[in-house]
Amino acid sequence: MQLFQGTPLLMLLFLAYFGLALFGINVSPWVAAALALTLYTSAFLTEIWRGTNATFRPFTVYACVALMYFVLCFPISAWSKSLEKKLHGHR
Repeated sequence: MQLFQGTPLLMLLFLAYFGLALFGINVSPWVAAALALTLYTSAFLTEIWRGTNATFRPFTVYACVALMYFVLCFPISAWSKSLEKKLHGHR
């Protein structure tokens, strides 16, 4: 996975499209882009999962992050709703 993490995304896109063509595998640009983006994202997500799982309590971490997100977003959402009513944007 470090191979995909250490390679720039643009290089992976070029390798997925032009590199496979060198081996006689013709793929559409969409398939090549999907393949490169999947490999690139998977490399980072597996590293994140391996690092979040070191505590052996991933759901506790996700619950804390969800709670912090709610604490940040709920007041902003309530404020925007009241501002919308105040400015008569609900019509």
